[in-house]
Amino acid sequence: MNKPEVCIPRSNNLNSSKTYTPLDDVSHIVANKCSGQARSGETVVLKNTDFEDFVDQSHEDRTTSACIELLNKGIDSSKHNLLEDAVNYFMECISKCHKFKNLLYIRIKATHMLAQSRKDMDDFSSAVNHFKEVLSLSKLMESDSIDTSSVYLSLANTLSIMNCIDEAIQMYTECLSLYPDMYSAMYNRSMTYFGASRFTEAVAGFKEITSKFSSSIEVNCVDALYYLGRSQELIGDVSSAFVNYSAVIKFDPHHVLANYQSGRIFYDSGSYEMAIECFSKVLQLKPHDYMCFYNRGMCFKMVKEQDKAFQDFENAILFNNKYVKAYVEAARTNPNVSLRYYDEAISLASNGIPYDDTAQIYFERGVYYNHKKMYQEAVRDYSKCCEIDNTHLESFFNRGAIYSRELNKTDLALQDFQFILNQREDSQTLMERSFLYNTLGEPSLASLDLEKAERINRKDAEVR
Repeated sequence: MNKPEVCIPRSNNLNSSKTYTPLDDVSHIVANKCSGQARSGETVVLKNTDFEDFVDQSHEDRTTSACIELLNKGIDSSKHNLLEDAVNYFMECISKCHKFKNLLYIRIKATHMLAQSRKDMDDFSSAVNHFKEVLSLSKLMESDSIDTSSVYLSLANTLSIMNCIDEAIQMYTECLSLYPDMYSAMYNRSMTYFGASRFTEAVAGFKEITSKFSSSIEVNCVDALYYLGRSQELIGDVSSAFVNYSAVIKFDPHHVLANYQSGRIFYDSGSYEMAIECFSKVLQLKPHDYMCFYNRGMCFKMVKEQDKAFQDFENAILFNNKYVKAYVEAARTNPNVSLRYYDEAISLASNGIPYDDTAQIYFERGVYYNHKKMYQEAVRDYSKCCEIDNTHLESFFNRGAIYSRELNKTDLALQDFQFILNQREDSQTLMERSFLYNTLGEPSLASLDLEKAERINRKDAEVR
């Protein structure tokens, strides 16, 4: 029997199905050229002095004062999550600035904040257009006064959320051409590759990050190191992945995902005790994680600790009562209550809960009924298994054996045995049919099947 697989979380958060959302700019702490600037997405109340190099500061200039007031009102509204109000203030500010060349800087700032507000409202298409407008307007400035790198970053992040992968990567690259050491742009670009299943490119990106920032005390590379390992695992380089997961755990012993993936690798390599240790660490941090209970239960099952395995499968069900895999494994682990768990698993699978081998559940419940001599129920489940998967020859054999030995339905038994023999030469089926022919008073046919079965067995023995 093939060793069952443990489960892989669908996302970075073990209890979450959300897709990856890029980080905003945190690179100013490591990029000297960005030092002292506001981070992307932050709001800072702007004073008249912010524009002293660009705007005539005369208090008599009502247009300038009005624009600054509208801009600050918009920023204040953004800080209090009054996004509709913020949008209105920014748009009015932009409208007033439009006709005055000396107010271009204020107009750019307002457009940038408008783009950010649109993004925060999940109006990503409008946000993209506004970010692009900021980049276009910035080219009209006589001095290099606009931090376009942060605009490129915000634009790239928005495009990534919209799944515009190639354009997002292009904008991250533009950002990095201005500031090559911007951690957030490097990380987000690599995560965009990862989210698009372009794992080879993700590996290259994360390697660059860990190489460039590994000695920095200001940048935490643990997540980049984890996703380097995950990307390597997904392209089949499991040994390198394990090395990086171990490095992550050394830096952060409580890193949930690194412990989780290390547990999976230990399980796949047969190091079940080590896998149990990793999954136990995860459960200390996330005590309601049903998938981790299931995985640890599989490890206990492999080391024959059936009681602990059953308890973990029950806990998995406790925290997700629609987790079909846990019901199936609970049924396999504890024969005393297996029927109840098989019934629940079949009920869930029949009502649209995903499970990759529903036919096998029917087969196993059929075996349970067979052992209990509940032959009609067993035939019903074997038949359902055959209906779902007509390559499941064990179900045809078991059903045929019940027809032959218990229910006296010899014609149906012969049909099942012949179906199997049409697919392959099988000594067990030939011997069972030989027994049936003898009971039917057909000794010559029985003898032929027995001779064929013995020949197949001799051939198999020679091969072994």
